[in-house]
Amino acid sequence: YTGAELTINAKSVTVTLTRNDNRYTASAIGVSSFSYSYSGRNSTVYGPTAEAPADPGDFTVTATVADPNYSGSASEDFTVTALDHPPFRVTDITMQGTQCTITWDSQSGAAYTVEASTDPTDPRSWSAIADSIASQGSRTTVIIDIATTQYIGADRWFVRIKANY
Repeated sequence: YTGAELTINAKSVTVTLTRNDNRYTASAIGVSSFSYSYSGRNSTVYGPTAEAPADPGDFTVTATVADPNYSGSASEDFTVTALDHPPFRVTDITMQGTQCTITWDSQSGAAYTVEASTDPTDPRSWSAIADSIASQGSRTTVIIDIATTQYIGADRWFVRIKANY
């Protein structure tokens, strides 16, 4: 018998990045978890941090496989531009049963997404509960049946309105 050393290396995979607003998601065949790092580039000072940027500037995102059986990463440069939408505010929220009515200042021609979270401090916890809501002029109102969302039965949840560009 002749002894030998055997090394099993992690399988190298190709990582694909997909942009959604200022946040990226990564995918690779067989891989279920990734770590993300966002940092500024050019004259933008930012990170590195796992939180996607919200302010205008030039950035790089790097997604790295977080599964020990696989290896790989991908990076992409991107730019966040200043948005040409005036600040708006929610003017009314009412609940009647499971019906939540939300009214906010809006801009003609704009479209909006209503997002909700049970943990507003976690940027990845926000999910759309109403999407592509067309502006109804200077005020927009939407009625959302919470019973049709994952927030039914939650002790508390938070809502935010995002303008789509």
